[in-house]
Amino acid sequence: MENLLNRAYFKQHCHECGHSYALTLYNILQEQQLAGEWHNLQGRDIDDPDTHAVLRAIPRESLEQLEQAWLNVADAAERAGLTLEIAPAPGMGEPHTH
Repeated sequence: MENLLNRAYFKQHCHECGHSYALTLYNILQEQQLAGEWHNLQGRDIDDPDTHAVLRAIPRESLEQLEQAWLNVADAAERAGLTLEIAPAPGMGEPHTH
């Protein structure tokens, strides 16, 4: 089952190329869990001030609770034989790279 945190995102401005990209809650949680070791999933520079502002603003504990709640819902649906669908995320497109 796909993680719902991959579908919720903040639209960020890339200072290098001028385009926008999606910074997902999953990416934020990974950054927080790695305690400062950047896991560069989308080719962005760790020095990007907008990215760091988002990382500081979103509480890690809240993201962990949200992820666990999502996994609990997905597991319950699977045990009940239900197919849980996630709607396509508007505007997500492909990951941002340079």
